[in-house]
Amino acid sequence: MRRTAIVVLCLSSALLILGSACSSSDEKSATSTPGSPSTTAEGSSVTVGALLPLTGDLASYGETSQLALDEAVAALQADGNRVALSVKDTATDPAKALDGLKSLQAEGVKLVIGPYASSEVRAVKDFADKNGIILISPLSTATSLAVPDDNVLRFTPDDEQEGIAVANLAYADGIRTIVPMTRDDEGNRGLQSSMKPAFEALGGTVAPLITYPAGTEDFTDGAGPRRGCVGGVSARRAGGSLPHSVRGSYEAVQRSGRDARTRVSDVVRQR
Repeated sequence: MRRTAIVVLCLSSALLILGSACSSSDEKSATSTPGSPSTTAEGSSVTVGALLPLTGDLASYGETSQLALDEAVAALQADGNRVALSVKDTATDPAKALDGLKSLQAEGVKLVIGPYASSEVRAVKDFADKNGIILISPLSTATSLAVPDDNVLRFTPDDEQEGIAVANLAYADGIRTIVPMTRDDEGNRGLQSSMKPAFEALGGTVAPLITYPAGTEDFTDGAGPRRGCVGGVSARRAGGSLPHSVRGSYEAVQRSGRDARTRVSDVVRQR
């Protein structure tokens, strides 16, 4: 429900912005032109683009966002808004995200929901800036992408702020040692870098960071990421400094034939 509300807000904002542009265009001409929203004698038609990770590491976000976007478009159309949606699958891949944005630009799209991963945003922002395309990323958090006066709008606080919040939340929840485990990308590394000093300033302990490559699917007991996490936990126990809770964050877990995907704020707790 919360995700749907955010995406509805994104689309509503897009509709208002492009709707105003179409209204101005209608005063000058009732015909469509390449690279601009199409208009007709009956009113304006607006196409909003979406760069979603329907496959790849962030597929769960893409799948739920696709459902939310479909619901948002249906709601807007029911209110009489002439809005359509053009979706491109980024596969959680920066190069494919750029290809998708170029395809949307060829369709005349000027406002895009996504992309999601910070690595994807970095890959497309220069093209968006140069071609007057506004990007609204619901998930990107890399502090390095907080650039004034560019065309990227982000709804999630950046890593610096999010890391401080995660550290305080964990400490307030009784956590005193964290074994961090994360996908090796700019956004997740940035969050861990911000969280570590904030948690240690509170008196907590953070084990060395464990990362795994993007695209990793094997998280069975013998796999590298989990083995490293277990090693970190064992080392804390051996040193006698392990409190009653240990947290390690990771994005993908494949165990007993089941695959679950979470964000850094989700945790594995061991008591």
